[in-house]
Amino acid sequence: MRLICLLSISLVGGCNATSQGTPCEQSKCANGDHLSCEAGAVRIITCDTACDAELGCVTCVPGDAYCDGDKSMVCAADGTGYQATHCDAVMDVSCGDSGLCEGECSPQFLGEKSYIGCEYFPTITPNRVDYKFLPAVVLANASTDVARVQIDGGMLSTPIVLEIAPGGSEVQELPWDPQLRGCGEFCNPIDPSSVAVSGGAYHIRSNRPITAYQFSPLNHTDGDDHSYSNDASVLLPSNTWGTNYTIAGWGHWYSNPGAIVITAKENDTKITLDASAAVDQSVDVNAITLQSGDVVVVKSYENTNSERDGADLTGSSVSSNKPIQVISAHSCTQIPTDTAACDHLEETMLPNQALGKKYVVTYPTIDPLQGDRDRLVRIVAVEDNTEITSVPAGVVNATLANAGDFIELATSKDVELNTTKKVVVAQYMKGIGHEQTEFGDPAMTVAVPVVQYRNAYRFLAPDNYDVSYVNIVARLGTSVTLDGMPVTDFIPIVGSEWGSKHVELQSTAGGHHQIDGTDDFGISVYGYARRTSYWYPGGLNVVSID
Repeated sequence: MRLICLLSISLVGGCNATSQGTPCEQSKCANGDHLSCEAGAVRIITCDTACDAELGCVTCVPGDAYCDGDKSMVCAADGTGYQATHCDAVMDVSCGDSGLCEGECSPQFLGEKSYIGCEYFPTITPNRVDYKFLPAVVLANASTDVARVQIDGGMLSTPIVLEIAPGGSEVQELPWDPQLRGCGEFCNPIDPSSVAVSGGAYHIRSNRPITAYQFSPLNHTDGDDHSYSNDASVLLPSNTWGTNYTIAGWGHWYSNPGAIVITAKENDTKITLDASAAVDQSVDVNAITLQSGDVVVVKSYENTNSERDGADLTGSSVSSNKPIQVISAHSCTQIPTDTAACDHLEETMLPNQALGKKYVVTYPTIDPLQGDRDRLVRIVAVEDNTEITSVPAGVVNATLANAGDFIELATSKDVELNTTKKVVVAQYMKGIGHEQTEFGDPAMTVAVPVVQYRNAYRFLAPDNYDVSYVNIVARLGTSVTLDGMPVTDFIPIVGSEWGSKHVELQSTAGGHHQIDGTDDFGISVYGYARRTSYWYPGGLNVVSID
């Protein structure tokens, strides 16, 4: 760039002054020059490459785009250069005349970020379940056209291609990865070592928007045998991933570690982990570089197998230079730690930018003849000096002094939580020993902030469990229909504008359900079988919140 001159106001129309000293017009570009007003004169700079009215001379104009083969090259918001996006032909996305990736699965078509997307990375998490009970993904077509879905990577030698009818769903079992699972066919105890696995994640790509959930494992019976160690996660599409996460987990239990499972979307991804407790150092996560589809599993560490309530990774922070997926997991643990029986936990963490300050948490219903199920709630601070109150009052009234601090509640109430700063909220089912029943066992979910609620969901509840429920949270007066039938008699939360309804789900083909409302509302989905359970958010938006 080259500075041309400073001209008086009377000679150049770039500034508009009067005898009262009216300020200059906004800076602008003209014929490759950047014109700005300084001290009553126009400052003119000739730009070598490009000009932006606000930024001045830049490498490129923000938002400008062109095609480079199958790549869309888009100028960054700061004008410092072009960023490449692969237009994936598997997803029927190509680079168009606009210079942008175009197609139903392109970012601009998908619009608002949510759990509905076109690219997912299912990832095996530590679990000592019997090897014959396989993990699976359950996929549902959210579009009005047939979805062609390809699954590759991980332990697959050849891709799997599925076609899912509009509104339909498919279940696809996947092989265990012994390194990520933490053991081979026989698995007690589990390998306590942290591990990094090149290309360890499975890769799902669709040419139509879909939803995806992973079950670890899906089936819980095989003849007379029972798995006794199941849970599930909602998967977030890769376009919603973030670069900063706060972890809700559970403590090391005997020889069974808690784990943070991190998957990279892009090449040359670097991780920074600030762990809240001791971790196994077999892999230094802060010193490695991940490529697309690579996975690192960081496990809690204890120097004795006698610890019942050991190293707890809750409150850890994970950051990266590029978007990542983070799943909090546990190979097998008791909840509470002195109450049988141990079960697998896992749930996808929400990126910090998608967290909120208001949540409504609902207890899980068990067999109606046995009453309602108690559970634990953890509230984890993302920032220092976070104040927490509840509706009804008195359930919690606390201040978390430091980022990473958390408070744990044991309650069977539906509660509205309000905080002064963003928090992570997680819920944990208690074990059968606490409930005095053979029905269910520990499971984990994250609560969805109210600001991420939607007015419609397609969700899945596998029909191979003995019973499944959806808990619905809605503002009082909202009309809700589930599979075309009205949901009524919401129970008000005392003092709140919100009410809840716990609905036992009827079996449908593939376990697919549709729920709609006249206002935004939230759902969580869970189910039980003999000594096992699962729990996850049925869906959510994943927009950035200031």
